[in-house]
Amino acid sequence: MIPPRFPLDPHRRLVLALLLALLVLALCRSTPAHAARAGWLWPTAPVAISRDYIAPATEYSSGHRGLDLHAPAGAPVSAPHDGRVSFVGAVGGTLIVSISHPGGWMSTYLPVISTVVLNQNVRAGEVIGAVAPDSSHCSCLHFGVRYQGAYVSPLLVLGEIPRAVLLPW
Repeated sequence: MIPPRFPLDPHRRLVLALLLALLVLALCRSTPAHAARAGWLWPTAPVAISRDYIAPATEYSSGHRGLDLHAPAGAPVSAPHDGRVSFVGAVGGTLIVSISHPGGWMSTYLPVISTVVLNQNVRAGEVIGAVAPDSSHCSCLHFGVRYQGAYVSPLLVLGEIPRAVLLPW
């Protein structure tokens, strides 16, 4: 067996291991996922996911940049978190509502017949519209979330994705 080049006595190893553990803990606590979990709500009730988020391989690749939530036409849609309405209108014939949230977050819903207007402040749980009848996507509400412009799984802000834990081996 070859001895280590710079052997550490047991006391220094313990101190080094504790410092490393504190660094990992600090990094885990500073992630946007941790900061975003507080106060986010599902935009529809009851919650039934009919299609999951599928991350694209690249920014321009195909994927499914949100969740499809089973919701019949006319079902109320609520703001999942406090924010300001940043878009209300149609894109390609589909009615869309987007809300900007503090910290670089944005949520988008389609198809939605809006009851809010551009730049209106909304509170978590406040009704922002109703699911519009739409046969081009699905009989559902598409719920997308972006963080600093990049799409992420809405499950991240809803606290449904468990935090990764580093194991000691």
